[in-house]
Amino acid sequence: MSRSPASVHRDQPQRVSRGEPMYFNVLGVRQGQRAMVYGSLLFLVIFYGGFRLWPMAYSIVLSLFNWRGIKPIWEQQFVGLSHYEFALVRDGLVLESLWRTLVFSAELVVISTVLGLFVAVLIRNHRRAQPTLRLAYFLPYIVPAVVSGLLMRVLFQPQFGSVNALLNVVGLPSQPWMASPKSALLTVALVAAWARLGYNVILFLAGLDQIPSDLLDAAKVDGAGAWQTFWRITFPLLMPVMLFVVVTGTIAALQEFGVIYAMTLGSTEVVGGPVRATTVFSILLYLTAFSEVGGFNYSYGATLAVILFLLIFGLTLIQFRVMRTRWEY
Repeated sequence: MSRSPASVHRDQPQRVSRGEPMYFNVLGVRQGQRAMVYGSLLFLVIFYGGFRLWPMAYSIVLSLFNWRGIKPIWEQQFVGLSHYEFALVRDGLVLESLWRTLVFSAELVVISTVLGLFVAVLIRNHRRAQPTLRLAYFLPYIVPAVVSGLLMRVLFQPQFGSVNALLNVVGLPSQPWMASPKSALLTVALVAAWARLGYNVILFLAGLDQIPSDLLDAAKVDGAGAWQTFWRITFPLLMPVMLFVVVTGTIAALQEFGVIYAMTLGSTEVVGGPVRATTVFSILLYLTAFSEVGGFNYSYGATLAVILFLLIFGLTLIQFRVMRTRWEY
C-alpha cells in the first residue's frame, strides 16, 4: 500500500536546529536558564543556612562552653551539659519564667484566636466594606512591635492614660495596668493580642470564604439557627484554619519580645517589670546575654535559647497531635 508524501513527512523524526533552545526537564526550563535556576536555589540555601541553620548550630556549641565573648571559643572551658542542668534544676528564675511564658502564651493565643474568629464572622457579610475593614484590622500587625508597645504604654498609663479615661467615662474605676504585678502580664498579653488580631482575622476570613454556601443554605432550609449553623457546620469546617492559627500563634507568643520590652522600657526597674511580672523567657534570655544584669553571659544565654527552641518544638508537636483531625466537605 503506497503512502502519501505528507504521511511520510509526518513520520520522519523532527530535527532541532542548533540555534533552537532545548528543554532539559519536565518543568520546561531552557538550557540557557539552568544556571539562573541553580543560582537562585543556591542563594536561598546560602541565605537560609547562613542566617538560620548556622546560628542555631553555633548556639548549641556555645551552650557547651563557658564563653563570655573575649577569647575564641576553642580556648574556653568545655562544660558540657552543666548549663542545662543548672538552668532546669537549680536556677529558680528559669523555671519561674518558663511558667510565666506558658501563662502569657495561653492568654495571648486564646484572646487573639477568639477575637479574630468573632471579628471575621461579623465582617464576612459586609462585602462592600470588607476591604476597608480588612486593612483597618491588619494595620496593627504590620506595625513594628516596639512601636505598638510604646504607643500602648502611653494609652495604658495609670494616671493619664486614655484607657482609664474611657473607663471613668462609663463609670468604671481606673486600673493599675502595668503598675501592678498582678495585672501587668495580662496587659501585655492584651496588647500583643491586639497586634496579632488582624493576621488572625485575615486567615479566618479566608477559611470562611472556602465553606460551600450550599451547606449553609441547606441548614437554613432545615430550620437551623445562626448559632446552630455556626457550631455544627462553620466551626468544624474551620478546624484546619484553627489549627494553623493556634500553632503559629503559640510559636509567636513563646518568642514575644518587642511588645514587652517596649512597654517595660524606661521604668524604675529593669526590662520585664514590675517585680519581674513580665519577665517571660525571651526577656530573661535578653537580660542574661545582652545586659549588665546577666553579666553578658553569652554561653548561658545560648543555653536558654536552645531550651526555648526545644519548648517551641515540643509544644508544636503536641498541638498537631491533639488538634489534628479528619475533615471533609
